[in-house]
Amino acid sequence: MATEADLSAYHGLPRPLVRHVLPETGLTKVAVEGWKQPGYACTEALASLSVRARGRSVLLSPFDSLIWYRERVERLFGLRHRLEAYVPKAKRQFGYFAMPVLGGTKLVGLVDPGRREKVFVAKQVTLLEPAALVHVARAIVAAASWVGCTQFSVESVTPASAGAELKRVLRSKLGA
Repeated sequence: MATEADLSAYHGLPRPLVRHVLPETGLTKVAVEGWKQPGYACTEALASLSVRARGRSVLLSPFDSLIWYRERVERLFGLRHRLEAYVPKAKRQFGYFAMPVLGGTKLVGLVDPGRREKVFVAKQVTLLEPAALVHVARAIVAAASWVGCTQFSVESVTPASAGAELKRVLRSKLGA
């Protein structure tokens, strides 16, 4: 789902050109609750969204095409996410290279990842909603596998009350 401005920013094209070619793209004009501007969506993608997204949990790079246009992320997911690598450590909200967690069709958390040899390190984990814990655990396990890690370490969790449960779920998923 994207507005004309989103499509312009994503493709690096002037808005008048995007407006001119929109009728030829096959995108469907849609009204999105809470949006002032009309949205555009691929009909086939909308039809398969619930099947493709059901239960999927993945860490997204801050440079992933789904989230690099920050205004759209705020509009779609309600998350104000910024790369905090250049923010002084004491002022960081989510971590140096926090990666949003896509849980199904929502951004449910963030993980600031690291690695020490075969240990995947979740330096900072932020759960944005109660159901986030399972998605975040799945995403950490998948990411650990991608980079060849066989163990994990969780250094900080927000809210802190979820830390022990996250570590328990991770241990059960990794067999550690």
